[in-house]
Amino acid sequence: MVERKISRSRDYLWRHHPRVNHNSREIGKANQRRALSIIQNLVEEGVFSRVTNASGKQDKEGIDLWLYPQDVDYRIPIQVKSSHDGMQEFISSRRKPEEIMVLVVNEHRNDEKIRAEFNKAVARWKVVNSPRI
Repeated sequence: MVERKISRSRDYLWRHHPRVNHNSREIGKANQRRALSIIQNLVEEGVFSRVTNASGKQDKEGIDLWLYPQDVDYRIPIQVKSSHDGMQEFISSRRKPEEIMVLVVNEHRNDEKIRAEFNKAVARWKVVNSPRI
């Protein structure tokens, strides 16, 4: 009985809200893999030390990836979003939005643009968050 209600509500969404992306989780994961690949290329070029996926618990806290800059003792938390609207929603939901770097990755943006935006975002994050000596 419950399964029927769930399937009906899904059918309702599909029919009455066609603009809602019903595969947003899969698209988000694909964009996160693409971001990881772009950042991994920067690591291979020696720009950064390494990049890793966040743990499941960290993902629930809003962190998708960790970036380790060269020759420093801190890491940069990264949230990957598929749209600017998603980025704004994420930022507005955080008490301290500057603590997590947000990167927009989607099919409308080429790797060079994402890479350039990523480098600017890292520089901004460092100015605001890197430990002072």
